[in-house]
Amino acid sequence: MSATGYTGGDPTKVNLSGDTMTGVLVVNATSNAAPSSLPAGYGKSAAHTGISIPSTFAGGEDDGTGSDSTGRLNLYSYQRAQDDSYGETIRHFLMRADAKAANAWYFPRAGYNATTEEPDTSQGWRPQAWVIAHAKANDNASYHNHLSFEVMSPANGLVTRLEIPFVDQETWQPGDAYTGVETTNIRTADADFSIRAAGGRVLRVGGSNAYNKDILLSASSDRATSGRRWAIRANTTTEAGANAGTDFQLLAYDDSGVDIAPRLHIARSSGNIGFGTTSVSAAHVSSVWGTSGVHGYYAAPSSSPGSGAAYAGLLTASTDRLFDFRVSGDTNARLVAFADGKVEWGPGNAARDTNLYRLAANSLATDDKFTSVGLASTTDGTTAAATFATSADGTASGGVVVINPSTTSKRALDIRLAADTVSRLRVDLSASGSGTVLFGDGTTADVNLYRSAANVLKTDDALHVALDLRHLGTNLGFYNAAAVAKQTVTGSTGGNAALQDLLSKLATLGLITNSTT
Repeated sequence: MSATGYTGGDPTKVNLSGDTMTGVLVVNATSNAAPSSLPAGYGKSAAHTGISIPSTFAGGEDDGTGSDSTGRLNLYSYQRAQDDSYGETIRHFLMRADAKAANAWYFPRAGYNATTEEPDTSQGWRPQAWVIAHAKANDNASYHNHLSFEVMSPANGLVTRLEIPFVDQETWQPGDAYTGVETTNIRTADADFSIRAAGGRVLRVGGSNAYNKDILLSASSDRATSGRRWAIRANTTTEAGANAGTDFQLLAYDDSGVDIAPRLHIARSSGNIGFGTTSVSAAHVSSVWGTSGVHGYYAAPSSSPGSGAAYAGLLTASTDRLFDFRVSGDTNARLVAFADGKVEWGPGNAARDTNLYRLAANSLATDDKFTSVGLASTTDGTTAAATFATSADGTASGGVVVINPSTTSKRALDIRLAADTVSRLRVDLSASGSGTVLFGDGTTADVNLYRSAANVLKTDDALHVALDLRHLGTNLGFYNAAAVAKQTVTGSTGGNAALQDLLSKLATLGLITNSTT
């Protein structure tokens, strides 16, 4: 080492009052250190320059048996750094816009010997990590203006993994002064960020109840509001005790970054959930949406869920409501389904008046009227396909079974076997409005019974009576004879008078043709 400006004494020594040195200054606190054998740097900076503070492994491991053989630079401060920068122990001055000032950590490029743990210097030494600050980027065309934490990339060398800007990168322009930034945007690059959760470690976003606690998902890594798309938020709902306040929200933003509305809201006190609404006091789960043709809830399993259901409810009592449907403005539910399966309907502005429920095993019932466009019933033969009963006798306007076809051309009843092509028994309405009952064998309907006139029931076919046939009327006629009252036979039985009167009366009834002389 040589010194310039030395005025007396040994020229190889530094003047205590200040001096200029050329060459390398070696501060060797370990007698076994050999600076010339130590690495100096990478590339064209491989020579020893500046100050070298050697260390050796002569002292061994720091395991309680070794001694300290580490050289170090110790800097001491007693003052805080504030207005006049007191307390700064190391200062980096960047003399050009594209200059960088870095702290570098070097490792042998070929690694360490697995047995001796000595460096393999066959490929030299290479920086693997930097803490660096600079203004202009390496491309010399843009500005970073950040403090950067960089580690080695196999393809790109040392690259930024964490940056802390010291200007507002959205507004700062080349030529602007360095005045600091009110809120900096700390960012990662080519890096994941993980929290090791062992021991209860957490990622915390904290603040008083006066501020939203947000995790923002953005289309931009800058702080531009136009890039906002989603936010996870603990909001500013007042904490009024009883666990109320600071509710959870999932917010959505439009393409310009403007808040659309909370897509999800969960009240901290009750756990009530709102989709598309922050009003969650009326239900545990509320959903509000206004898109035509879009369902409020839709379940489409990719495969059969087996005994699982698209919707399942587990209630505590049979009278609990599983569903309660109403139109906006209704004072009463229009449809209610209870846990026991009973369903009730109503108009919405009055009490529900119609129901359907399980009466007993294999029996469904209603306490009200049931109207159907069509009704099909299948039975296994052990029970009736249909049973009709009333709690009181039918009236003139309401019988046990009432069938009301829309016109006289409609069929009121049709009974047949599954393979039949024609009814075996049917009831039609004739054009005159009278009922006609037709009978057949399943292929042809060939027997009828109908009202032919007022107080007249008629068949166009044969009628066989296996047992008694009793006439309770006052008039009777046979073989198309006019009906007459019951005949009285008169005349003397001692001669032909009574016989002749009998023959006359039988002919009047139509039972015989009297051709006697």
